[in-house]
Amino acid sequence: MIEDLNTLDRILQNINHPFLRNSEQPMSKEDLLDILISTHLYPRSDLITFYSWKGGINGASIFNNNYIELCSYGCCIDMRSSVSLYLLDQATQKNLNQVLPIIQSNSGDFIGIDLNENSCNSGKLLVSSPSITLSDKLITIYDSLHSFVKTILNCYEQKAYVLNESVLVVDYEKEAEISGILNPSSDFWKE
Repeated sequence: MIEDLNTLDRILQNINHPFLRNSEQPMSKEDLLDILISTHLYPRSDLITFYSWKGGINGASIFNNNYIELCSYGCCIDMRSSVSLYLLDQATQKNLNQVLPIIQSNSGDFIGIDLNENSCNSGKLLVSSPSITLSDKLITIYDSLHSFVKTILNCYEQKAYVLNESVLVVDYEKEAEISGILNPSSDFWKE
């Protein structure tokens, strides 16, 4: 996954994507482990690798329109914001069941990683987007965090994602085609 993250980094640098300059500094591996373990979430190695690459943007900046989407579902948020969203859910609705939100949009939709080792979706990314899925249930959208990175990377390489004057322009048909090929086990992309 590190090689794909480095390739994605180069692509984002070439197009001068604001995510790179707006992203917080990555937390140390020890701090990431501490925050996940103290929240009783399984610290998957791919999640640690992902958050060691970039720290994500501060979750609050999503709601003041002070960010540019990294993908069609929003932007990677920092670990503290992710854990805050998870803890808020645990104190109120209890819908997430060890699914940690890591991608957030300004509409409130999010993508989370299933950290429940006993779940049939363990390690998969699930989307919460009631207006698109017409359901309040979480639905698998990426087969793994690595397949998410590969999908985003391919979407930029194949021009499904184009940054145009600080706006992410998405070719949704091309995105769905790329995503379906790279995530054959995820329900979201199945017709």
